[in-house]
Amino acid sequence: MRMPDEAGHRACLPARKALERASRGQRLLWSDWTVEIGPWLVRARAKAMAEARPLQPIGRGAAMSDPLAEYGFGSMDEKTRASLLKIMEHLPEVEAWRECQERPGDLNHPALVWERFQKSTLMALSLIVGSGGTTRQPSAGRRRPRRRR
Repeated sequence: MRMPDEAGHRACLPARKALERASRGQRLLWSDWTVEIGPWLVRARAKAMAEARPLQPIGRGAAMSDPLAEYGFGSMDEKTRASLLKIMEHLPEVEAWRECQERPGDLNHPALVWERFQKSTLMALSLIVGSGGTTRQPSAGRRRPRRRR
């Protein structure tokens, strides 16, 4: 099913070209995923959610499969698609994290990026929670107030 608006249709064309390059064995860059493919997937998901009946996740899946098939995205595996959609929801945080990595140019595939981003984020949260929710240590001279009985 073709995107109902011309802007949605035009947004798909660079995304489809990027996937065609990948199918010929060319490695996709981060910008291919986040500038060309990701925005179109977000638009297709929004269209699918609008067309599906409320509280009917099964209907959303069917509504999403139509534009994926129409525009040649059926070959993209589900994990890659789901990871890319999650990345697009958190793009500023993911990009900031990615730039801080030792070799950000090696972090291009959405499934790999999302997995490592999640692990890194969970590790950071566990360090914060493990320290009582604060990064400061209480001073040695400070005592807790005694409870009165």
